Amino acid sequence: MLYPEQIVEYPWADYLPPALVERIDAWEDAFQERVGREAPTYQYDLSLAPGWKIGGWDSWHRTDLVRVHCEACRAEMRLLLTMDATENQASWGPFPPVGSPTGVAAGRDEYRAFVCPADPAHPHRMSTQ
Repeated sequence: MLYPEQIVEYPWADYLPPALVERIDAWEDAFQERVGREAPTYQYDLSLAPGWKIGGWDSWHRTDLVRVHCEACRAEMRLLLTMDATENQASWGPFPPVGSPTGVAAGRDEYRAFVCPADPAHPHRMSTQ
């Protein structure tokens, strides 16, 4: 059984202005110095939820950021669907923890579908990370 929930995600750091990324890095360093342990990281713990999702932001953890463009009109495409091989992460897992909620593995990492915001009839694009 699935229990969808609505959440708020924040962009992968490569989408952010460099000055903001510097501030985030400084916060992580200060946290580690103050608490004496590694801080949760924006990039891997706080910005993007793992698991299966509709919409949200895409990660580029295996490659540099690649902006996906529509082959029909060249508009920058939006993330439609992510099927992630992992679903639990300390900062995002369901409560109580349930292992693999969907019980489905989409491969070794993420499989993603992108849609054209200008015309949803344009061909979708797929990518893996």
